[in-house]
Amino acid sequence: MGGRLGLVGRSNNAPQSPFFSAFLVSLLAGALIQDQVNFRRLWISIFQLIKKRLQGGSIQGF
Repeated sequence: MGGRLGLVGRSNNAPQSPFFSAFLVSLLAGALIQDQVNFRRLWISIFQLIKKRLQGGSIQGF
């Protein structure tokens, strides 16, 4: 558990922290759900959300 907290603290300095935090949240949710179908749908929805943002023209995260 301590290692994960260290990763979260380190991600604050990363330039793409919003994307990294969303990735961490999806991983944690997948571990909590333990259901591959729901985890896959969640991950796909997050990926589509990021895709829409990038196509929208707001590429400040990169």
